[in-house]
Amino acid sequence: MTQLVRESTAHGEVVRAAMYVRMSKDSQYYSIENQSDAILRYAMAKGYEVVRTYTDRSRSGLTLRGRDGLKSLLADVAAGRADYGVVLVYDVSRWGRFQDPDEAAAHELTCKRAGVQVHYCAEQFTNDGSLTSSIYKTLKRAMAGEYSRELSFKVHAAQLRLAKLGYWQGGRPPYGLRRMLMDEHGRALRVLGHGEYKCVGSDHVVLVPGPAHERVVVREIFSLFVGGYPRTEIARRLRARGVKIPTGGVWDRSRIQSMLVNEKYVGEQVWNRNSGRLQRERASNSPAEWVRAEGVFEAIVDPAVFERAQVRIMKDKTSPTDEALLADLSRLLDKHGFLSRVLLDTDRNLYSAFLYRERFGNLRRAYALVGYEPEVSLSYLDVARRMEERRPEMAAEIAETLRALGSEVSPPDRSGVLVVDGRRVAVEVANQRAKQPGKSTLWSFKPTVEGRRDLTVIVRFVQFDGPPADYLVLPEHTRGDDWLTRVRRGHRSYRGYLVGKLGKVDARPDDGGAGTSAPPSRQVDDRAP
Repeated sequence: MTQLVRESTAHGEVVRAAMYVRMSKDSQYYSIENQSDAILRYAMAKGYEVVRTYTDRSRSGLTLRGRDGLKSLLADVAAGRADYGVVLVYDVSRWGRFQDPDEAAAHELTCKRAGVQVHYCAEQFTNDGSLTSSIYKTLKRAMAGEYSRELSFKVHAAQLRLAKLGYWQGGRPPYGLRRMLMDEHGRALRVLGHGEYKCVGSDHVVLVPGPAHERVVVREIFSLFVGGYPRTEIARRLRARGVKIPTGGVWDRSRIQSMLVNEKYVGEQVWNRNSGRLQRERASNSPAEWVRAEGVFEAIVDPAVFERAQVRIMKDKTSPTDEALLADLSRLLDKHGFLSRVLLDTDRNLYSAFLYRERFGNLRRAYALVGYEPEVSLSYLDVARRMEERRPEMAAEIAETLRALGSEVSPPDRSGVLVVDGRRVAVEVANQRAKQPGKSTLWSFKPTVEGRRDLTVIVRFVQFDGPPADYLVLPEHTRGDDWLTRVRRGHRSYRGYLVGKLGKVDARPDDGGAGTSAPPSRQVDDRAP
């Protein structure tokens, strides 16, 4: 078609032109191909030679945002790079459906001041600056913007009606739930996977419970939270176990919080909490504008548990003073005659033990402030905390040592796991317990890494603030229920050596035993091979 344009102007003066085409999600009537064909016919009739094309595919005309084609056109014109004198556009609506007609006029004025005229090829008026054309053009611009407003209102009203009926209104489903495609008669068709959407207008989508293992995780999150665990600790546990999120991302405090307040887990849909139609910034709506549909999904969390979670969330929003925390602790002491972490975490009227540790440094200090001295020494809590602080340090040191030995090592993650030459290596730290006469020396540690591991490196300390004494390296096959028993008895089928340098470790199993559960004990004695 471009060749035809050039041939038709061979005997006359050629006017160089650029064309701008845009298609959002309108009907095929506005396809890029149809616009281009109509513009080229117009150019041939007028004697123009189209030398450049600017295109915006699947872009709304409400604003300039995302419309790289039109922005490039305006930039070329403003900078004097335009090697053409005319811009050809299919009609006024393709230039834009700006909500303010003056915005469309301003962009056209930018071209006009640079000596570039804008022609609307499919309109019934000629854009020649006359009074009649100016009136028509202004009216068409207002109509283009009004069309978008009316369409947005109709779409939003339809979404409100469907939301009341319990139909899913788009977006990713929450963890533990899936989207089920339903036909117009309410018959279930199939579960939609990530990135799949309905293609028939009469079909609808509802939420259904997801895989069993995800439902177990959701219930566990609510159970831990109402039991007193902080959101960060819940997220840490899920990361340590290697729990995956199907749509990607990591477990963190904000993700746990969003799940805890999501009514969909008890079968309710709340929609229109906020809106941002016509590409405006999203704004919160008043509760009177919300759409709530109860019992439209199958609940996977007990409503009573969900309600307890909401009570705790509301309570957490107010930050108590130190005096208020200690007053609660004194009342608890008067009631029971003693204090413990379990008492704090199980009393629904009190803040969790985690908050007391965060505020006062540790529970022992908080107890002392209310005049309580535990019969059992709590010094082990300080040791455990200090040992946990040393684990990232040791993981980084081991990574550096292995790199020096020629291995390819990734930086340790939050749970202290290294990837060494493609194998997952978990780092644990153990401190020496007080040795009793005639007894073996015991080493105590708290397993922190769950999920798959190819090797486990236990770093042993005689003193938690001193240098490492040595390392116990165990292969993946030593993760069965009897792994520590075999180590204590000196069973040589698992040759895990205590060495001072990791480069001398040979941890390959001889008999290929297997296990899947985490270590049941926290003690290792020094009679290991």
